[in-house]
Amino acid sequence: MVRKGEQLMKIKNTLTLLLVVLVVGMLSACGSSSAVGGLKSGEIIEISYDELIEKLDNEETFLLLPTSYSYEDFVDSGLSQEIEKRLEDYGVGIYYTQTYFPEKNEDRDDGLDKYLHPENEKYDGISVWIASGDGLVYVNEGKVITLTSYYDFKGDPTTPFGKQTDMNDSSNHVYYADSISQSLMKYESLDLE
Repeated sequence: MVRKGEQLMKIKNTLTLLLVVLVVGMLSACGSSSAVGGLKSGEIIEISYDELIEKLDNEETFLLLPTSYSYEDFVDSGLSQEIEKRLEDYGVGIYYTQTYFPEKNEDRDDGLDKYLHPENEKYDGISVWIASGDGLVYVNEGKVITLTSYYDFKGDPTTPFGKQTDMNDSSNHVYYADSISQSLMKYESLDLE
């Protein structure tokens, strides 16, 4: 009888240990990367314009912040740290790319409309994608869904990301970060069936 009790205790201890290992493994996996693009929560990864086109052509799924600012300016301004906090709040990471190059007077927004999701108007009410000014977007299998409405609360056309001088002004960082938060709320509400 003692022997049977010892066996039951060993089985119980083994099962408890396995359960603890399983729970710890699940918890560590949950905090390591977002469901979109495999990036870590709060992570901002710079990609080149050519890498963006490759991801779109490969029909990948990810969150993207395309702008007219270089990644170096984005980081140096301090805006990236404010946005990282918002990304952490939502448990996602994003890719960052520059699509307009003012020093070369080169706008690479042209031609990107072909990547716009066929039902984008249903989600955001617009049928064009101006990458360098539309803010955060969700790319679903290579097709872009804009997440920031092109109209402000007064109904006036506006862009979520303004001029370079605006980005360098830290008093605007909360506005930009709020724009990212609003876009992430919209992203979470998408029903892609």
